[in-house]
Amino acid sequence: MIKHIDTIYGKGLIKKEIAGLDSYIVITMDVAWKLCEKFFQGTPPKQVVMIDTLDKEKLDEMSEQLPKGMKIIGLGGGTAIDAAKYFSYLQNTEPLLIPSITSTNAPFSDFMSIRKNGGPFGFK
Repeated sequence: MIKHIDTIYGKGLIKKEIAGLDSYIVITMDVAWKLCEKFFQGTPPKQVVMIDTLDKEKLDEMSEQLPKGMKIIGLGGGTAIDAAKYFSYLQNTEPLLIPSITSTNAPFSDFMSIRKNGGPFGFK
């Protein structure tokens, strides 16, 4: 089970939160990355992963390719946020979630909407 996610808000948080990280990975989508890439210039990510699915099998394959022991940052809407939570769950770490839109409760909940065999496979 993923730990409860703390919520913080305020001006300049991205720069502040990544300043203390040695290395990190950003899980995002094209539009969110284009809008926010400038905030990551001072401390660039080790890897930026563009996500387009919440299919468990594909996420498991992607997870095998991710470097271990790095902070995982989810940037974007529900798909990017839930994928970052899932990758963090697999690595037993706590993600840093940066929503670019709050049309769902994804950034504020430990629930993940992962799909398996084309159907929902949500779990906590």
